[in-house]
Amino acid sequence: MDGLGVKYAGRVNVVWQDINDPATLEMIPKYRVRSVPTFVLLDSSDRVVGYWLGLQTPEVFEKAFASLLE
Repeated sequence: MDGLGVKYAGRVNVVWQDINDPATLEMIPKYRVRSVPTFVLLDSSDRVVGYWLGLQTPEVFEKAFASLLE
């Protein structure tokens, strides 16, 4: 994900959240975090438009980013 954050800088915000951080506890039920890692893709209106559990390849995210940026 680090490389994708750099590649899509200015077009996609890649944000890491630590579920062990008390400040992020509200995100666990909001985004249905059931396992680690969980990836949630939000559009510019903060609507969930992509959701993945477990490790993913960069290509999975690039395809999702491309469809969101069209």
